[in-house]
Amino acid sequence: MLLKLDNPKLFSEIIGIISDLVLEVRIKVNKEGVSILAIDPANVAMTSFKLPNAAFSEFEVENDEELV
Repeated sequence: MLLKLDNPKLFSEIIGIISDLVLEVRIKVNKEGVSILAIDPANVAMTSFKLPNAAFSEFEVENDEELV
């Protein structure tokens, strides 16, 4: 798997915002892109984030991956 962003700071800031809301996330990487789905500890708010493969300067994924 090879994922390369031209501006990784933007992705880092997005992850920082999501981490303010939730404690645990599942990051799914597939040929369509990267997606994050998470629910806050009180089960009140759900966070859904998708970054399509076109947003990456390099994107090579052989198999679907799930990062916990």
